[in-house]
Amino acid sequence: MAILLAMAVAFLSQEAQATVAPVLHQRPILASPIYPSAIYPAEDGHAVATWKRGATDFPAEATGFYRFRDDAQGVRIISHDGEISGYLLKFGKGTSDRDMVLGYDFSEVAGTRNQIYFTTRQVHGIWYGFEGQVVPHRGLNHDDQANYILQGTLTEHDEAQQTTQSAAIRLRYEGSH
Repeated sequence: MAILLAMAVAFLSQEAQATVAPVLHQRPILASPIYPSAIYPAEDGHAVATWKRGATDFPAEATGFYRFRDDAQGVRIISHDGEISGYLLKFGKGTSDRDMVLGYDFSEVAGTRNQIYFTTRQVHGIWYGFEGQVVPHRGLNHDDQANYILQGTLTEHDEAQQTTQSAAIRLRYEGSH
């Protein structure tokens, strides 16, 4: 029995030495000339940003889901007690996740009035950054209720390929459901 215990301890110590410790990579800090110090780290697994009170509050009626042209992809902006969080839904691009919708939680969020800036957590080596605005938009008929457009630049960062790709996006508000 003692021999088995000694062999197990020796095996486990070799395993511990052979294991490479994970390394965290520092992302660039999200900054803006409009709101340079608005970066707040994620707390309890949720990204948060406390927006200035008063005239710079993010409009509560603009929180909700903004959809790309297909039904599966989009951005959800959530507001709770002056804190903004959310996530991005995009199709995977790797061989193992191609055509699967992946969720990218916001890791950093900032903004003023209708401006919003966010970065997402990394999923399968890819993360996103967004800088843009929420713009009020009326329908074609005067009876249509006002809704919003999320427009700006979405940048994809691929850690494995060491590439970034930016695209101008314009997403229509789909409501708070």
